[in-house]
Amino acid sequence: MAEKIYRELGVRIARLRMRRGMSQSQVAGMLHIAQTTYSNYENGSHKIPLEQLQQLASFYDVSYDDLLGSIAKPAFDEQTMMNKLSRLNVSGKKKVMEYIEDLSANDKYTQNMG
Repeated sequence: MAEKIYRELGVRIARLRMRRGMSQSQVAGMLHIAQTTYSNYENGSHKIPLEQLQQLASFYDVSYDDLLGSIAKPAFDEQTMMNKLSRLNVSGKKKVMEYIEDLSANDKYTQNMG
């Protein structure tokens, strides 16, 4: 179970780093650690000390909940879906709408409202 948590945390911090357009070396420098240590954090093979979790949350301007996530988090989160949708450009939103229309035409994917 702990290994899964470390891997998921590693994926989150890697995404945050890439969104900032930064290298592992740059983030490692900010944390005053070796790049290889930071790489191990991202691949989930090392625990991240609390002090460095605090620094990462502050640096990326995210809450601990956002950074750490939750194993018990539901598989579907409508707010997350809406946040991701809002980041799409017009072309991306049109593709999503086409997909929704296709799914809506299939009883397998619709709720019985009657």
